Amino acid sequence: MTYYLYKFKFITPVRFGIDKASSNLTTSAFTANADTFFSALCNECIKIYGLEGLNLLKNKADTGEFLISDLLPYKNVTDENGNVSDCNIYIPKPAIVVEKKNVKSDAGELSSVKKKLKNISHIDITKVDKYINYLRGEDEMDFAMDPSMIYMESNTVKVFKTYSDEPMPYQVASVRFLDNAGLALLVKLDDEYKETFDNIIDSLSYTGIGGKRSSGYGKFILDEDELEISEEYPIYDSDMLIAKTLGKKGDVNVSISSILPNERDMDVILDENSFYQLIFRKGFIYSESYTDNFLKKKQLAMIKSGACFPNHLEGTIGNVGVEGTHEIYRYGKGMFLGVSI
Repeated sequence: MTYYLYKFKFITPVRFGIDKASSNLTTSAFTANADTFFSALCNECIKIYGLEGLNLLKNKADTGEFLISDLLPYKNVTDENGNVSDCNIYIPKPAIVVEKKNVKSDAGELSSVKKKLKNISHIDITKVDKYINYLRGEDEMDFAMDPSMIYMESNTVKVFKTYSDEPMPYQVASVRFLDNAGLALLVKLDDEYKETFDNIIDSLSYTGIGGKRSSGYGKFILDEDELEISEEYPIYDSDMLIAKTLGKKGDVNVSISSILPNERDMDVILDENSFYQLIFRKGFIYSESYTDNFLKKKQLAMIKSGACFPNHLEGTIGNVGVEGTHEIYRYGKGMFLGVSI
């Protein structure tokens, strides 16, 4: 099995739902959970390969032959000639709790630190150690992602026709990524399935991902050819760090995908050294071949990416369909970075 890094450069605005009950068209996340992207892969897979192709994709994910991360923000670093010399990749802020070392802080200082950390969603993947040292009181805060360097938020006013004579306006929130930034995907693939996966990605780039695809949102191109993650032949500092930690067992194991645990995972989840948050995942079924009706998926509670465990969770794939011609899958397999502390 081989890990690859795909970098998606968006050529149109993109919008994703947020993990809150108040999510609506006036709010948009700048990235997507692994289960959202897997749903897009499933829909595109059915278009190209039919239900047989969908079953193959699901079976490979079940067995761990195919795994994906959340979509991770990235920013290219260029040299004086405009050539890409490095790529900063950002992972969800780890939910780890560590003890401060010989540092006495008053209540006001601790409150200030908590506020700063609360506003951080992602950190540089090469600076996880600095993040942990900062929590201990031993380092500076130079690990955080600056959202203004990655994307811009926007609101577009659209109208729809009603039964009355006057059309009704409504707002659609979205994000537009800067020219040197986008979203990266880490994928575990076997050689046999890679061509099929690449075909699905190529088709998906024209269909788009996220919401409002019928309005042209979510279309992308590959920023460059996919990178094979290898310690022997690294291209950037980030993929060298990824190669050393991805899928490896560490003192702390940081999830970079949202997880739907299975029964075998419960011992790890209940361990006193496990730190995580729960999110509720919902949404609508967009498969054109599923049913003529516009139906909601079954809601599930999942573990938010950035969770920290003493061991890896396997995770599982749930069926969130209601009624239709095929199953609707909620991806919840685990992908981890093994970190030393």
